[in-house]
Amino acid sequence: WLWQKQKPILIRPKDGRSKAFAHCMKGLFALDNASERGWCGDELYYNDVDQELEVEIKKVERRLVMGPESKRFKEATGKELKIVNQDFSPGDLRDLFFKVLGFKSTKKTAKAGKEAMDADVLSDIDHPFAKQILRRRKLVKLKNTYVANFRRSIIDGRMHPTFNLHIARTYRSSAQDPNAQNVPTRDEEAKRYTRSGIRPSPGNRLIFADYGAVEVRILACYTKDKELVRYCTDPSTDMHRDEAQNIFILKRGQVSKGLRQGSKNQFIFPEVYGSYWKNCAVSLWQENMDDGKLADGSPLKEHLKTKLFKGMPANQWRDIFGLHIKKVEEKFWQKYHATREWQLRSVEEYLTKGYIEMFFGHRRGGYLSRNKIFNTPIQNTAFQCLLWSFYELDALWEKKKLRTQLIGQIHDEIIADGPDEELEEVVGDIEHIMSKKIRETFPWIIVPLPTELSLTRIDGNWYGKSVYEAGGKLPEDK
Repeated sequence: WLWQKQKPILIRPKDGRSKAFAHCMKGLFALDNASERGWCGDELYYNDVDQELEVEIKKVERRLVMGPESKRFKEATGKELKIVNQDFSPGDLRDLFFKVLGFKSTKKTAKAGKEAMDADVLSDIDHPFAKQILRRRKLVKLKNTYVANFRRSIIDGRMHPTFNLHIARTYRSSAQDPNAQNVPTRDEEAKRYTRSGIRPSPGNRLIFADYGAVEVRILACYTKDKELVRYCTDPSTDMHRDEAQNIFILKRGQVSKGLRQGSKNQFIFPEVYGSYWKNCAVSLWQENMDDGKLADGSPLKEHLKTKLFKGMPANQWRDIFGLHIKKVEEKFWQKYHATREWQLRSVEEYLTKGYIEMFFGHRRGGYLSRNKIFNTPIQNTAFQCLLWSFYELDALWEKKKLRTQLIGQIHDEIIADGPDEELEEVVGDIEHIMSKKIRETFPWIIVPLPTELSLTRIDGNWYGKSVYEAGGKLPEDK
């Protein structure tokens, strides 16, 4: 019944949704091919990791329930501090930190208005017990979510994740059984545990092709912002690095990889997707201030003591940093005023039509916040570019009868499994399809879409992948 209702729209030649429908059907066939091929998974490795994590979790639990803080809690409340349903009771933690240990509450829960005990609150509490609770939560999630996800899905040495195009409202892909896209990326320990068991077929290596800074590039295609286009066109420029200089008051050579990442993830993307300075300041502080390092390894906080805080008491530093970020935001939107104008036009279009429309023909209607109005076209189009490249490469390699095969994708990265003798040809195909042919096919792509390649060693694993440039050194030779 639903198909009969949708069919007249999805086959109407002049309706953008028919174009989106045809595109997604091609994508589904290629993703189904990848699912059938599967990923090689080391079941024995994940069994060992599961036991190793169980031992480490028990160690942390013993420190927590037998430590001096638990004894003080029992003396004050008459109760044992114990783990129930995988964690300590929020009520017990409130009593421990705010009544027994004397810390002040910094955040309330949205519904009940009680003192929150989430990761943000515990991160702000400078006490070993809080850090051990966070450590335990991380290990439990690593064991019961990520590692368990792979353990239960490996059959005869392979996993066969299903890739969906009908779940995410932005029309990005999702994955299940296992969720191969839900793999840690920032935490090095979690990356090592989860990715070390994913391997190529015997005698092969895994090949990763990633669209570099694709969301910023797609934003430039929508906004036609001259400043954004300049950053995307001139390879000597770096938008995230330049904003990191403004945010953290640095010279170019002082910007570390971590602080550049902070500029990108806690300021530029939130601003573009509808956030504002106050929220950005909180995120920047929480993610960078304690552990942030300059390029030479010196602490960020020590640097800002002389450049921003200048002798002011430590209890005022957050407020000073927030006002500084407000000024950074003002300059940001003066520079990217064409992007701000596109945002305002997008809101007006949505209020007029009741939906937003995207380059590949998809529409999104219903109730949308400002963030979703701005976020959806960028995320959608960035992924559709990858999906187009995915099914083009899949068809090309099937036609050539190559042994190299696509086995999956993670939003802006495709993953292939292939032998060394085809590597040069495969890399050439990837760069031709993903960077050249796509721009010839879609004239609205007004900036380059470069690809970044990574390889594992032969018979290596996903965690051990390293960056590769065409014709450059292989991982074994580095």
